[in-house]
Amino acid sequence: MMKVISFLFLTAFICTNSLASIGKGELIEAIKGRYILQTNEAGEIHFLIRSSGKLQVIKSDWYDSNESATTYPAKFTIEQGDNGLLRGMPVGHLIFSEGSDEQAIDYHLILTAEQNWNRENPSIRLLSSFALENDGPNEVATVLSTKLSLLKYSVKYKKFILLK
Repeated sequence: MMKVISFLFLTAFICTNSLASIGKGELIEAIKGRYILQTNEAGEIHFLIRSSGKLQVIKSDWYDSNESATTYPAKFTIEQGDNGLLRGMPVGHLIFSEGSDEQAIDYHLILTAEQNWNRENPSIRLLSSFALENDGPNEVATVLSTKLSLLKYSVKYKKFILLK
């Protein structure tokens, strides 16, 4: 009888825990590093994702170098679903905003980390990238691009590599 109760308790415990292969912490650990976003409209945006999850722009062709590090309008959020039993894979959403008082251009990147059955280090996947323009005086709101180039610095290869 005690074995049956122990078995039921263990089964209930395992079924109610949300064990996920990759959580928010693992996502940040996988995607931290140095990046270059290449755009047609604003040139290159160089940025870091720190191990704390903080996004830091270090250089931009649009803004001068003194503005880039401190006041660059960019943000990084992590979202993930939850079906009540298991949390879904986390997704990082980065937004870089450029423009003036008359025109706004936003660059969106959606990233995740993928871990396959081999249990090796997760690989970074660029799920989507796009640029949007909102030009008030000219009454134009449009999708500028649906594919941006994102490069990540590889410590192993000592060069920037295109993410796919």
